[in-house]
Amino acid sequence: MTPEEIELEEAAFQFAIAHRRSLAKQIVDTEVFIPERAPLTVFMAGSPGAGKTEISMAMVEALEKGHPEGEGRRVLRIDPDDFRELIPGYSGGNSYLFQRAVTKILEKVLDRAFEKRVSFILDGTMSNLGVAKRNIDRVLKGSRTAQIMYVYQRPELAWEFVKAREIAEGRNIPMEKFAQQFLAVRRNIVELRQSYGQNLHIDLLVKNTDCSEEFYEEGVTVEQIDALIPETYDYQQLIELLTEADHHA
Repeated sequence: MTPEEIELEEAAFQFAIAHRRSLAKQIVDTEVFIPERAPLTVFMAGSPGAGKTEISMAMVEALEKGHPEGEGRRVLRIDPDDFRELIPGYSGGNSYLFQRAVTKILEKVLDRAFEKRVSFILDGTMSNLGVAKRNIDRVLKGSRTAQIMYVYQRPELAWEFVKAREIAEGRNIPMEKFAQQFLAVRRNIVELRQSYGQNLHIDLLVKNTDCSEEFYEEGVTVEQIDALIPETYDYQQLIELLTEADHHA
């Protein structure tokens, strides 16, 4: 990083430390999101560009409408990408400089959501196994139900969306990082399924934007994950696939 980038990254981090409590209170507004005895907790999972944001928004909307025979509920959608907009100096293309700051704000937002027993959907990739396990452990200790919504899209289609989003929003994800996260998410979902057994509910949504395949499977097992989305790439093969897709774009 250049000296200017180092300075901006540190300034963003210090801003997050100074303002994380007030930001968390603003985001987890208990006047809007009412504390519940049995709050809902859903973790989104999937590679960048898989369509998680669209699905999480649809879930929030459906939950707010409720069933014909039941009342709707307000559910907080937590998207760490939105936090960058709250930090001075963010311009879209420099998003990589704000990761430490975003993580600090997210920690405090989750603290408050758990403490206030607010229902929430966390929109993330679940590419970090350690963070995923800490969050799930926290859910289970707090007498909540732990649920993951794994959204899968073929890598070349997800990568196409990531590139289109960069043009529209300026958010850059290098191909190498995309490939690492794509492979890590699937690996982590299998590991979590094996580690937590029946204490963790995992739903799988395969959603290819070219309409080649789309289906939803509730409560998937490791065997179902292997059958429905076979692990057919290693890192180098995935990079080659994405590079070839770029050449044909």
